Amino acid sequence: MKLRKTKFFSQLKHQVLTANQKPFLFYKLTMIGFVGFIILLQVFILRNALNGEMDNTMVANSGFINIYVIRNKGVGFSLLQNQTGLVYFLQGLLSVIALVFLVFMVKYSYIFWITTLAFGSLGNFFDRLTSANDSVLDYFIFQNGSSVFNFADCCITFGFIGLFFCFLIQMFKEFKHSKNQ
Repeated sequence: MKLRKTKFFSQLKHQVLTANQKPFLFYKLTMIGFVGFIILLQVFILRNALNGEMDNTMVANSGFINIYVIRNKGVGFSLLQNQTGLVYFLQGLLSVIALVFLVFMVKYSYIFWITTLAFGSLGNFFDRLTSANDSVLDYFIFQNGSSVFNFADCCITFGFIGLFFCFLIQMFKEFKHSKNQ
């Protein structure tokens, strides 16, 4: 049993070191530093700019995406509004999983999208953590839409979409490569 643990941790250490050699590490740190900073900065700039608005207030109407401020205690589509602990757990778990994937990732195409996903989730987590009533401030709504979302939600969504397309492209390349052999 102890030999299995030792082998597991040895393989884990090898994978982490392999995935974080100089070119990968530099790229990852650049993505974390730049993309992560920009996402968190935008989340808090927008929150501070709109925080004084009353709930359920239309702030701007552009015709395509409008600014409509609400405080959301739940997650996507206001689910789990009365389960604050579960909401914190789920948002924290998503952030941790994305950051762990980032540590082990060796494909450049995935790193940007994982970083976007991780920091979108962290943005919502910190937004909720720093609010007075355990809520995130949602403010974007499409014309004739019913769902209100924020910048961090956009980052999470685009992160998942980007990862999905990277995965599809990788599968297509591997399929094409296997057919050529």
